[in-house]
Amino acid sequence: MKQRLAGRRLAGSRVLLMPGFFGGDESGQVMCLGRGGSDYSAALLAQALEARLLEIWTDVDGVFTTDPRLAPAATCLERMSYEEAMELAHFGAKVLHPRTIAPARAAGVPVRIRNTFRPEHPGTLVERRSAVSEGSGESEGAERAGRVACGISFTRGVALVSLLGPGMEGVPGVAARLFAALASRGISVMLITQGSSETAISFCVEAAAADEAERAVRRAFESEIDTGRVDEVVAQRDLAIVSLVGDGMRERVGVAGDFFGALGEARVNVAAIAQGASERSISAVIAEEDGGRAVAAVHERLFE
Repeated sequence: MKQRLAGRRLAGSRVLLMPGFFGGDESGQVMCLGRGGSDYSAALLAQALEARLLEIWTDVDGVFTTDPRLAPAATCLERMSYEEAMELAHFGAKVLHPRTIAPARAAGVPVRIRNTFRPEHPGTLVERRSAVSEGSGESEGAERAGRVACGISFTRGVALVSLLGPGMEGVPGVAARLFAALASRGISVMLITQGSSETAISFCVEAAAADEAERAVRRAFESEIDTGRVDEVVAQRDLAIVSLVGDGMRERVGVAGDFFGALGEARVNVAAIAQGASERSISAVIAEEDGGRAVAAVHERLFE
C-alpha cells in the first residue's frame, strides 16, 4: 500500500478523500470490514502515508475510564498508550475497533479520538507514552500523579468452557490439541486460564459459539473421556468479563487486591481470573447479571 500511495502524499492545502469500511481480499473480492472498519481503513492509510496524526471522529468525547452508563463518575482520558488502547478494545471498549491501533503503533502515528458533535473537545490522545510513563502532572483526576489504571472494560455475552480431569497433568500437547480443535472450527478464544495443577484448562468464547466449542473439545478428547482420564467438558453460560487495564499496574503493588476486593465487597462471585503476561490487564469472569454492579464497584475503588 505504501508504494501505491507514494505519489499521493498530501502537500499544501490538498485534501485526499478515500472510502473506508470495505476492502478486498487476495482474489480481488470486495469485502466489508465490519464494525469500525472505517477506523481500521484510516489507520492503514495513516501508516502508509506516514501521517503526523490520525484523528478518529466518533459520537463520544474520547475513551472513558469505563462506560458512563455503568459508572456515572467515569471521565474522559486525556491520553493513553497504544498498548492500553489495544487491551481495552480487545475486551469490549466500543469506541475503538480492536485492529485500529496496530497500524498506527507500527508507524508511530499518534491517534486522537474526538467527538463529531463536540469538535471543541480535545478528546483522547493515543501515543507511545501514557500518563503513567510521563507523570507530568498535566492531566486531571486519576492522571494527575500518574495513574495506576486507565480504564475498565465490560464484555457481555460470554461463555466459559472448561476441560477437567487428572489425566491431563504432565501430559505434553493437551493445550495444543484443545486449541487446534477450536481453530479448526474457526472459534476465537477471548481469554485463557489454567490451574497450576494442570488438571483444568478454561477459556472464554462468545456465547453464540459455546455449543460448537463444547462439541469440538468433546470430540478432540473423546478417548480420554471414555477412559476416565478427562472427567468432563463443562460450559457455563450467561457470563461476562470485567477487565482492569493500565500500564501503571506493572509498577504498583496491591492493584489485584483492590480489584478483587471491590468485587468481593459488591458480592460479585468470580468464575475465573486471568492476568496478561505484560501485567497490563487483570480480568475476572462473572455472571452477566452482576456486570453493572461489578464495574461500578471497581470504578469507585480505583478511579473515584
